[in-house]
Amino acid sequence: MTTGFDIIGNNKALQDHWLRRIVALIIDGIIIGVIAFLVSIFFWILSPVGFIGWFFVGLLMFLYFIVLEVAIGGTIGKKLLSLEVVSTQQGSLSFVPSLIRNVSKIFWVFLLVDWLVGMFTDGDPRQKFLDRYANTTVQRTDQRAYMEQQFRQMAYVPPHPTYQPPPGQPQQQSYPPPQQTQQPQGQAAAWPHQEEQPKTDWPQHDPGQAPPQQQPQQQPPQQQPQQQQPQPQPDAPRFCQNCGTTLTPGADGRPICGNCGKTY
Repeated sequence: MTTGFDIIGNNKALQDHWLRRIVALIIDGIIIGVIAFLVSIFFWILSPVGFIGWFFVGLLMFLYFIVLEVAIGGTIGKKLLSLEVVSTQQGSLSFVPSLIRNVSKIFWVFLLVDWLVGMFTDGDPRQKFLDRYANTTVQRTDQRAYMEQQFRQMAYVPPHPTYQPPPGQPQQQSYPPPQQTQQPQGQAAAWPHQEEQPKTDWPQHDPGQAPPQQQPQQQPPQQQPQQQQPQPQPDAPRFCQNCGTTLTPGADGRPICGNCGKTY
């Protein structure tokens, strides 16, 4: 059995957790003291002197913790120190669990006994004794909240319901062991990290002969662009289109009008 006192001496995360809670309790005590002083001004019988005064302060602290934990998840001191009261059953904190965990805050001696019994018993070292019955705990909400993940593992984790361990193995194993494939007898075990080479249908040449030379692949003949054939020109007119005079061949062979001199 591992208790909170067994690990608080050398566990920085648990020391920091309880130091934050003590500072938060001091801040809440100052707030409650100011409220009690203001009330005692109007009702002198409720002054924090004597049994009636201590009972009034304890009742005021009791109501202060319950109302704020149910409403915002923690008191003003806890919120300033990045702490939050949560339920261990994956649900929102309701009135009854908060009532159970804060009964010991009516008187400071009860609160001290509640903390000592919780630290001496097995379970989450962040829980007081009444936190175990209320299924509640206090956890951090800042960037170093991961430091307290180890405390959740101290709670009992039931084994896997569908897995039945064989005889000789502990019953608290909550996950099935990896299945090992047995190799048939008479077959040599494969060398580790050795993969079977894929089989191919390519012909293998004799190692004593030179490997056959690969013939270059014949490329298809490139098609040459077709040359455009000259289109036949239309026959030149026999008469001039301006004056209608008969055309006669000129010195360069082209028809020319003898009247207006137009060349075709």
